[in-house]
Amino acid sequence: MPTMSQTRDAARDPGAVSTVEGAGIEITSAVKQYGGMRALDGVDLSVRPGEFVALLGPSGSGKTTLLMALAGFVDLDAGEVTIGGTPQTRVPPYKRNLGMVFQRYALFPHLTVEKNIAYPLRNRRWSRDAKKQAIAEVLELTDMSHLAGRKVHQLSGGQQQRVALARALVYKPPVLLMDEPLGALDRKLREQVQLEIRKIHRVLGTTIIFVTHDQGEAMSMADRIAVMNHGQILQTDTPEELYNRPVDEFVAAFVGKMNFFLRDPAGQDRPVDADAALDSANTGENQRFGIRPERTAIAAPGNGLDGQVTEVIFEGSMRHVLVDVGGITVRVQESPEEPRRSLGDTVSIRWRKESEISFAQQEN
Repeated sequence: MPTMSQTRDAARDPGAVSTVEGAGIEITSAVKQYGGMRALDGVDLSVRPGEFVALLGPSGSGKTTLLMALAGFVDLDAGEVTIGGTPQTRVPPYKRNLGMVFQRYALFPHLTVEKNIAYPLRNRRWSRDAKKQAIAEVLELTDMSHLAGRKVHQLSGGQQQRVALARALVYKPPVLLMDEPLGALDRKLREQVQLEIRKIHRVLGTTIIFVTHDQGEAMSMADRIAVMNHGQILQTDTPEELYNRPVDEFVAAFVGKMNFFLRDPAGQDRPVDADAALDSANTGENQRFGIRPERTAIAAPGNGLDGQVTEVIFEGSMRHVLVDVGGITVRVQESPEEPRRSLGDTVSIRWRKESEISFAQQEN
């Protein structure tokens, strides 16, 4: 088996073999019920070997329950889990050979970085040299070699996160499960660690399942994202497909920002509250559709839907203008080079027809 050092060269040589053979995952009709609540409601998910998949959803959507079922810490009431082609539904966690990283890293503060990383190897029948080599490789991979002798309590939050990641990878698991591991980090550090995890994924080739409620985090890291709500997976797709072609209004509102509109049979448009979109409350013959803020434009009054500017938010490379149209806020994303808007300005909102994202009509 090649070393991790050889694998880093492999990352630059597409013809080489990765150190870790990522395992495929199949979850079929998974059900988990707590009292009268279904945390998982017939979930199906297929993950390719070596793929990075994010489970994205609000609190209570079932994403962590699904991860725990994969790990073996939650027993399913119905359904099957297969990892690497082997049924795992009734296999205990310690026999599944999976790596796990949690938001709370559960490190040993009185031990050194090296001893924390070595801990999972204590009961594995590896030679002393094999253990030593594995620890050295994962320390180098996570850029922690120079901190090997330091106690964990002396490390920053980002460094502790890397120790937890190294500990989960040291025994070369085919699947790495991550449950909101970056939630305790500040924004700048979180973005830095996101890039490090992506790099490690490319180098190792292990399969990663990553739970998060942060759509930006999921979009920037995952090959595919499974959006969950009320114990179901609503859509599994690439970040680009989710953003540009959401299957319903919940996905559209949860992944990025969206302005929602109703078009009546006469072709007249009016905005609707984004919160109402989560209920998918289409009625009658009205067509419901959405427009992303960056595809919505501001024009002179009388050239679209008229409204008043209620807020202007400057964010460096972009500016968000909030416009009240009939009591509903429409968000427009502009370049800072566009004419500056002032609070109270009367403007029109317009867009190109091809920018509309239509949603299937649903009956109440």
